[in-house]
Amino acid sequence: MKKYLKIIFLIVIIVLVVLIVVNKRGSNTPTDKVTFGWFGPLSGPVASLGEQNLRGVQLAIKDYGHGRVNLKTEDDQFTVKSSISAYEKLKAEDVFMMLSPTYNGIMALAPTADKDKMLVANSIDSSSEIAKAGEYVLGIGYYADGHGTNFARKIEASNAKKVAIIYNQGETFTKLIVDSFKQQYKGEIVMVEGYKPNDTDFRTVISKLKSSNVDTVFLIGWDESGFFIKQSGELNYTPTVFGLASFTSPGFLGNAGKTKIPMYYLGWDQESKEYKDIVLKYKTEYKDEPSQPLFVALGYDAMTLVLKTLDKNTNPEEFRKNLYKTSVNGLTGTLNLDDDGIVRGITAQSRLFKVQ
Repeated sequence: MKKYLKIIFLIVIIVLVVLIVVNKRGSNTPTDKVTFGWFGPLSGPVASLGEQNLRGVQLAIKDYGHGRVNLKTEDDQFTVKSSISAYEKLKAEDVFMMLSPTYNGIMALAPTADKDKMLVANSIDSSSEIAKAGEYVLGIGYYADGHGTNFARKIEASNAKKVAIIYNQGETFTKLIVDSFKQQYKGEIVMVEGYKPNDTDFRTVISKLKSSNVDTVFLIGWDESGFFIKQSGELNYTPTVFGLASFTSPGFLGNAGKTKIPMYYLGWDQESKEYKDIVLKYKTEYKDEPSQPLFVALGYDAMTLVLKTLDKNTNPEEFRKNLYKTSVNGLTGTLNLDDDGIVRGITAQSRLFKVQ
């Protein structure tokens, strides 16, 4: 008899442990405390991108978390190796879902995320490549494939004669934009030149551009690309330069110095009442202005879509299904996931801004 009682006791203990574990990952009650994970660059040359995106995520949690959402963060320095480490640390914390702006890191993690059934969303970018990455990898951000098309139309409208593309070849995201631009641009592309992520000396390529009479440069990179601007001025080369919203980051502007070269980046309409409200909240929370408004807004929108879905159900699989049924009119455009797990609705809001 004692033997049977011990067996029954062990079965009860096992069932209770299983129930506790399941409850930690989610239940059907929208009021349960839920912990999310975010990993991205908070140090290193792309830290400002991560900081701005994270702050957007945090502001959305304050607005829509209803006091039931916790956020764990990890610094991945924008490298694949550190992204993998950050993912494992957050997984060990039993987070419900992860968000990150680190494109290459997410792509490398896709098979692991699928195996773990852990949702990982890019909170800045979206692309056809992310759509194919895995069942549990999402793109809730700016559609990279459409980004190249938008730049092609804007540069065509600028009456550019000879165009060159200079890009950071360490990023899959930048390559997607380059490929899209090359397919869509109807003018003359004189040169396409990639550089390594840690390169800071652009004098050789600038001399080539100058001797080829290139009047327009499509510059795709992060803070390091600011050195291209500074060194162009030093070599008396003053093309019109188009690029990403990273043109407004403190790191880029610091590297560019006070060179007087016309620079333009793609953003969106920042005059809406909703965005101005977010800026006020940002100033209150961080005692500063957003240095890269697009990355803040994208983080805010991505987390808002997630939290609006969380209102319906916190069971992980039901939540994943509901993500595809939720639509949000965000700061940057209409956010709803297509059947392949990415958002394509943000590109329509693109506008050209001049760096002051």
